[in-house]
Amino acid sequence: MLCRMAVALRAVFVFALDSEPFVFTSLEAAAGWMEAVDVRDGEYLALFTDEGQVIRAAATPKFDVVLTLTDEYDLLTFRNLLRERCPDVTWTGHPDEVLALGNAMLEQEWSKRWPRWPRWLDARLHGQSPPTL
Repeated sequence: MLCRMAVALRAVFVFALDSEPFVFTSLEAAAGWMEAVDVRDGEYLALFTDEGQVIRAAATPKFDVVLTLTDEYDLLTFRNLLRERCPDVTWTGHPDEVLALGNAMLEQEWSKRWPRWPRWLDARLHGQSPPTL
């Protein structure tokens, strides 16, 4: 484990117990997607930034999800979870690979978006292109 000063947050990876990881462009986006009842029930195995910084999840009594960056880094566990949950990806250890994977995941999710029609609604809800890290 390595501790260091936090840098600008680029990506949030959420590992649920029984699925591939989910990626978000901010803590707010991840918290908005997560459900408080799932946080309380321990459905999320781990949350990390793209640099392996540990994120803590908590649920409020009003069913909001609060995500907090910790001072803890666990790059080894983060990379092991990525290898385990994304077996089709070959890893060389380069830090940009994590962002490339995250961007590919965002693009894949964007391509499955709904609704697609009418186009004006699709563009308003999802933008003209997938988000990037």
